[in-house]
Amino acid sequence: MTGGTVHVRDSSTYGTQWRSTAGKSGPGPWKKLGTAERQYHGGDELQLVEGVIGSRSGRRFPTELAQD
Repeated sequence: MTGGTVHVRDSSTYGTQWRSTAGKSGPGPWKKLGTAERQYHGGDELQLVEGVIGSRSGRRFPTELAQD
């Protein structure tokens, strides 16, 4: 976490996947996270291994609220 932003980078051999669940039509498709760092927003999910999913709630951090 840097400056109130959650950053995620995959360093596993499994190939962590992510998807956004914030869309109007429900969860988006799973995509490979890859080695590039990406921001982890409210409503995003990470599939660490099959059956283990980490999800960020829609609640925003104080620094995110201040940026708006």
